[in-house]
Amino acid sequence: MKISLNILTIAFVLSLFFSCDKKEDNLFFYWNQTGCADPWNTSSNDSDIETIQAVENYLSLESIDAESIKIEFDESLTEACEACSCLTGNQIYVEVDDKYKDAMLELNFVEK
Repeated sequence: MKISLNILTIAFVLSLFFSCDKKEDNLFFYWNQTGCADPWNTSSNDSDIETIQAVENYLSLESIDAESIKIEFDESLTEACEACSCLTGNQIYVEVDDKYKDAMLELNFVEK
């Protein structure tokens, strides 16, 4: 009896572990930030926190729930110009459930 109870307990714990692991269905997208031409109306003068919040709000208005959003700087992407369309070197990475793939692509995010 004790052995079968231990086996059931282990099986239950393993089922919880695997049922909670939804990361395998997530996709990653990125956006190369511009000086001021991004659809969430931030500029290169806004902080990363402000930009992340704006991206999250923008995606929410598009009925997309982001799992995570982060910004990384890549100097090789920086364009030395003052136009709104010039790249800042920041890449905005967004993790979403795979059910949002088509919507993210329609919004011009690039799948990583």
